[in-house]
Amino acid sequence: MKKLVYVLALAAALCVHVSAQSSAGYSQEDLQKYVPVLPSVKAQFWKIDPKLGYAVKSVRGGVYVISDNMWQSAFLVTDEGVIVFDAPASFGRNIPSAISKVTDRPIKMLVYSHVHKDHIGGSAAFKNVKDLKIVALDTVSDFLKEMKDPDRLLLNVTFRTKKTLTLGGKAVELTRHDYHSNEGDLFIYVPQANSDGY
Repeated sequence: MKKLVYVLALAAALCVHVSAQSSAGYSQEDLQKYVPVLPSVKAQFWKIDPKLGYAVKSVRGGVYVISDNMWQSAFLVTDEGVIVFDAPASFGRNIPSAISKVTDRPIKMLVYSHVHKDHIGGSAAFKNVKDLKIVALDTVSDFLKEMKDPDRLLLNVTFRTKKTLTLGGKAVELTRHDYHSNEGDLFIYVPQANSDGY
């Protein structure tokens, strides 16, 4: 009983100490000074057409990046079709249309980097893509089956640690890492994007 009292007293003291530190010397106005985006960062923002809500930029090797200046997605155009990487909730519904402005090749694959909605919460936009392969880690698949979230399509291609996708003569190397989400995260590497003379 004596140990329990000491543990509870210590926990209460630590909570008071942390609470006092977290607010000491910082007014609401002080904290708001840290919320705005730094001008040097804002200068790097893409010019986004407000009617579209996103912009697309060519990187190299057939890789394009889509961004709304908050979230990003990317796609790889090959001779046989397109591989899409993530479909953020904020603009995922626009990705098929954005791709159609770049190429007439069909979308063949959708790769999930991890389970979070800010990366794949817009994947429902791909639900009518015929024969679409949705690729991610087996642990991501297990999580999504449990969640039954209509905004995040279920996978039909899974793997444990490494997978190389090939389409139209281009490769995409997927490697599992555990740094951000409990179900694992993918590092996505497109070798051709680094071998076009850059």
